[in-house]
Amino acid sequence: MLVNRLYVSPTDETLSYLSAVMAGSPLDIDLTSFKVEVIATEDALEIDPVRVYEGQTINVNVFYDTYLQRSSMIATLVSADLQERAKELNQEGVVRSFYDWYVPYMVIKRGMPPLSRHFRTWRVSIANALCQNERPLSFTGEHVVQEELAAYPDFDYIQAMAAELQLRHNNG
Repeated sequence: MLVNRLYVSPTDETLSYLSAVMAGSPLDIDLTSFKVEVIATEDALEIDPVRVYEGQTINVNVFYDTYLQRSSMIATLVSADLQERAKELNQEGVVRSFYDWYVPYMVIKRGMPPLSRHFRTWRVSIANALCQNERPLSFTGEHVVQEELAAYPDFDYIQAMAAELQLRHNNG
């Protein structure tokens, strides 16, 4: 299925902050790959490249993806701005291709090695830096990447987050 994926990228200020947080990483981290998907759809999209969105990291963890057959370190974000943009697109008639939930997230590292003690320590330090200081991250530069997908990458992660949100909602 040919899919239009709408992404936003970290602003220069956020990228600078993320670079400082990732300094000394035992892994090769490609900061230029950092992006947050707003929607994946077969529909055409009108973009707003100057719009800026804010979000905060609430979780950093490693998730295995059966489609990609590898683990990725993913930062889960909470962002009223990104949620509102996703809702706007839905109200304009844009239909999601793979799932109904929208969970803003950013992949920090695809192809995570097994979590040795050294890598676990590093993941915890990144999680602490991104989640505990409550510093907002900013994203901008809406752009569309067209991809041929048989299944949605990170679907296992999305399912886990949807289940967690459902659990929180039902217990809240």
